[in-house]
Amino acid sequence: MFMLSGIILLLLTSGNIIKENSWSQRLGQLMIFINILYGITLVVSIAMYLGISVNHLHGPLWELPK
Repeated sequence: MFMLSGIILLLLTSGNIIKENSWSQRLGQLMIFINILYGITLVVSIAMYLGISVNHLHGPLWELPK
């Protein structure tokens, strides 16, 4: 969940670095594609398992100081 903002920054940074018509452009495009798929996978998995995770919470999440 915390990696989503980092993935967006990585996409923006790698898009600015890549030069046109070079080997690094192809590699950069592959990295961008993989990162987009990874981001989509994270969002879908968070959406699917959020309800399951919340249902398993019982009692106080931390003990209050006395």
